[in-house]
Amino acid sequence: MQKILFWLITPSIIWLSCGGSKQPSIVEETNKDNQTAIQNEQFDPMTLQDYQFDFMNESDDQSIDVEQLLKGGVIPEPLDDGVEISGFRVQLISTREEEEARSVMRNAVISFKEQVYRQFDDPYYKIRVGDFKSRYEATQVQEKAIKLGFHEAWVVRAMIHQNPINETSEESE
Repeated sequence: MQKILFWLITPSIIWLSCGGSKQPSIVEETNKDNQTAIQNEQFDPMTLQDYQFDFMNESDDQSIDVEQLLKGGVIPEPLDDGVEISGFRVQLISTREEEEARSVMRNAVISFKEQVYRQFDDPYYKIRVGDFKSRYEATQVQEKAIKLGFHEAWVVRAMIHQNPINETSEESE
């Protein structure tokens, strides 16, 4: 009898003691001048807009020092008119190891005539090649990459530069 009574009373006691009171969404506070201030606690920071900041490079020199590159230096991003469109790139590797990403990037710069990009999406370093408007063009470079020893290469959808540097330099020659 005591066990039955225990199992009937205990859940109701727990239910009553755990039920909290609902917090008001607007709180009234009295400041030192005895004036009532109303605070709205329904503010959600996730509703704020994120702003894109453009940082200008101090120098427009985009020449690449090959010796610095082979020592593990960083290749500057190409200058462009800021217009990006949806397209494709060939991703050679996605790794957590920065040194492995640098090594693959060095090999890619030497192996491909297309622009090579290093992108860091925490915690992964991604090495990507080219700015292709069609999947067919990207697939051709993917096949070339696999033949060159980049066995993990695959085509990814990405925002690409509308006027890649390689195309503009070939047109000027």
